[in-house]
Amino acid sequence: MPVHERVELTKVCLTHLAHVTIVELEEAGISSTAVVVGDNTVILEHANDLGLWCVEQLNEPLGRKFNDGFQLAYDEGADYFVPVGSDNWISADLFHELPGPNEVIAHRQATIVHEDGDRLCEINVSYDGGDGIRTFPRELIARTSGRPAYDHSKRAVDASIAEHLKRAAGWSRRFRYHDVHAHQVIGWQSHDVQLNQYDDLKKTFGVRESSTPWDELASTQHLVLLDSMRDHYASRKVPS
Repeated sequence: MPVHERVELTKVCLTHLAHVTIVELEEAGISSTAVVVGDNTVILEHANDLGLWCVEQLNEPLGRKFNDGFQLAYDEGADYFVPVGSDNWISADLFHELPGPNEVIAHRQATIVHEDGDRLCEINVSYDGGDGIRTFPRELIARTSGRPAYDHSKRAVDASIAEHLKRAAGWSRRFRYHDVHAHQVIGWQSHDVQLNQYDDLKKTFGVRESSTPWDELASTQHLVLLDSMRDHYASRKVPS
């Protein structure tokens, strides 16, 4: 997980990620952790307190940040690699199916929550490769010596990784889609730093919108963490 700003939002997302990797996946017999990469001391200290691995690296270029996270996991012997955004919650259910040596598992279903926390929209990302949460096998990452992105990439690192794997690793862009439920990936939109706005995503990919996001998510999410995120949105509410 590359991190930078959105400090309070990122801290809640990191706490959720620690719960998924250190608790839920361990209970399922999958040994895992997360690598947090960035230069924000507050976020890195929070990640360290949660027991996550940390790499201190400047925010630019973004490709180098991703690569440093991949590299640490690769050097420590990881079998699978999953880049995650600092505004995402991901379900442990995504990893009960894992890719073969020359394929990548991707997902098309996700949920986004409005910048004010008052609405959510289920989306279906029709792009090749899905919504960006992808599981890469070690066999592919090894062909790039543990650095699958281009270091100089400033944005669109997903595309950078796909292009590099195709050129350097001979990957045939084989995606296998494994969708579990609509809330398997949650994108928490923010007023602070947000590349994609809620309304734009809804217009492009929206399937179903609800005005009761917290009730909707209660059936699939850890309730204490859900309350923490609700408190975050309440404290950041922009007056209408």
